[in-house]
Amino acid sequence: MNMNYVCYSADHLRWILYTGLPMLVIWVLGMPLIVFIILFRNRKDLDNPAVKKYFLMLYQGLRKETFYWELVNTLRKFLIVGFNVFLSTYSPNYRILGAIGKELIMYFYSNSCGNIENSSEFKTL
Repeated sequence: MNMNYVCYSADHLRWILYTGLPMLVIWVLGMPLIVFIILFRNRKDLDNPAVKKYFLMLYQGLRKETFYWELVNTLRKFLIVGFNVFLSTYSPNYRILGAIGKELIMYFYSNSCGNIENSSEFKTL
């Protein structure tokens, strides 16, 4: 690994463009979207043993109406990392305020949906 690259130089930006951006699109956006599409297509058959065999870990513990919650959790994690990366030049107070604000919005949204079968998961917040 060569640590002599200057940040945001032409070489660094080329690495960002050719490796970082495709990984962001494929893993951060693509994979959760594919999982959502698969679960959305099978949303009426979530009790089917064939569907459970392959996809139960993605919606286990959630109500059938909120099978998509794994996608929401992935978005939440992406936003936390985004706050820390893109606000790194600002004071840590702004990153903390952004993260707390995001968590409060997610907390109230999850309570309004009632998506968790066992609500003790959110009692630790």
